Amino acid sequence: MPKILAIDDRKDNLLALTALLANLMPGCSVTTAQSGMEGIEKARGESPDVILLDVQMPGMDGFETCRRLMQDESTRHIPVIMITAVRTDLNSRVNGMEIGANAYLAKPIDPAELISQLKVALRIKQAEDALRQQRDSLERLVEERTRSLRDSGEHMRAIADASPDADFVYDADGRFLEVNSIAVERYGYSREEFLGMRVRDLCAPELFDQVEDRLRKTLAEGSRIECRHRDKDGREIPVEIAARPFILQGRPCVFASVRDITERKRAEQEKATLQEQLRQSQKVEAIGQLAGGIAHDFNNLLTIIQGNAQLSLMDLQEGDPLRANIEEIREASKRAADLTRQLLAFSRKQILEMRVLDSYTKGLRICL
Repeated sequence: MPKILAIDDRKDNLLALTALLANLMPGCSVTTAQSGMEGIEKARGESPDVILLDVQMPGMDGFETCRRLMQDESTRHIPVIMITAVRTDLNSRVNGMEIGANAYLAKPIDPAELISQLKVALRIKQAEDALRQQRDSLERLVEERTRSLRDSGEHMRAIADASPDADFVYDADGRFLEVNSIAVERYGYSREEFLGMRVRDLCAPELFDQVEDRLRKTLAEGSRIECRHRDKDGREIPVEIAARPFILQGRPCVFASVRDITERKRAEQEKATLQEQLRQSQKVEAIGQLAGGIAHDFNNLLTIIQGNAQLSLMDLQEGDPLRANIEEIREASKRAADLTRQLLAFSRKQILEMRVLDSYTKGLRICL
């Protein structure tokens, strides 16, 4: 059940938003806050899946609230959708997105757009939660196995073959001393082949120069990195490596757990695609509003031009040399008025009148 935190200083807005969400997203849990500080505290304590944040609030406005949420380690992963009836200009939208908001909506809120943005934000949150859990799990796993090897003094084959990750032990020169069965299965090398190889043999050629630096850092303090490995057939595998140094029989060694993150990369790509779709949606909406404003002002000017042209024609006799010029002005203003109607229609996202332009092409219709 998705948890949504709505932050707005007006209680009637919160009641209306809660009712709307209850109707359009049955089963969702809505928590409310009437100030930025109260919202931040509830975000820390209740860990909502999405935050709906009003921009115009006394004291701490929505921009500052969003900025603090993004700076707090416990809340920075929560998607924020900013909502406003006042700060709808392009600069405010850009500012909100740069601070860290996932979307920026103008009131009155279109219910379909709100639900669409909420669903996208929830998918992004789920993907980020899964990635964070994987990283935490890998870190704990490496610490436990390294501690087991260090404390027990058992042979390196104590590495758990039941592990879902490829596990390696290698010395300070990067030579493999032990691998588990998952490493053998995933990379296609036999255990004997691995014991004759070094760490750099698994890396893509363009990463060779970085291997020595990484090895020195790992021996000093451990490391966790992402890189690309290659199996025996040359297929590239995106991996995350969590490594810890330990002493084995009096010499420094490294225990490394290598996780295949192909699915994670796919999830990250999906997240990036969703965020790009959000940005494009915001750009199109901003362009629409800009076009609508220009078209509205231009339409007012054309009305004056058309009116004066019509009055001038009424005062001119047939055959007057100026009449043809005024007719051209009137016709040009009519064509310009048609263009402004199209711009206004685009900015309002309204259904346009359909009519046949080419009577010889049956069934071919376009929007005007």
